[in-house]
Amino acid sequence: MPTVTARRQPRAAASRPRSAKRSASPSSDLPFCKKCDSLRCRNLPAHGKALKEQRDRKLARDVHQDAEMIVKLLFGWCAEKSQSKSNGTSAGLCGDKLHNQRAAVAVLLRLGEKEYIRAVQEGGLEELQQEISYIADAASEHGPLRSGKLINLGGDRCDNFEKLSPCTVHGHDDWRQCRAERMAANFAANLQRLENDGHHVQARL
Repeated sequence: MPTVTARRQPRAAASRPRSAKRSASPSSDLPFCKKCDSLRCRNLPAHGKALKEQRDRKLARDVHQDAEMIVKLLFGWCAEKSQSKSNGTSAGLCGDKLHNQRAAVAVLLRLGEKEYIRAVQEGGLEELQQEISYIADAASEHGPLRSGKLINLGGDRCDNFEKLSPCTVHGHDDWRQCRAERMAANFAANLQRLENDGHHVQARL
């Protein structure tokens, strides 16, 4: 007599209650989500990476802008090679990005060596290294120092919509020119303030 094998009933697929569905939303400081054309993107993680990349690009852009303006204001140097119009508008740079970086490294080397030699000769190397380490740690962990005695990099920073020239903060036709003019005016005002305080700083803008 043939053996009858009971047919195994297929297991019912487990259904997850709707309330257990994953939901996430980006933190409030994330920029506009171009993927879903919304300020409140709820389509993570698909869009979360795009949002983070936008934020990281903006932070990197700010660093390049700051380096360019510091060298320009303090030492009167601008890259002879201009950044291409489209890339320059997006990055907010007047000079070529690579040329700016090379110049910043050269300036850092020149000034760094002068300070190092002076500290060695005066017996203050340990103090210098502690001071620079403190500044570097603070900038790398919490963002660059935004205000010095002469240059203010923070405040109401100029900004733009991607690949468009107008400044969305101050209404200027070109946000790069707007930033340069505002920072130069701030620099001149700080120089005058130091002069009034008796520091007698002279500089050619």
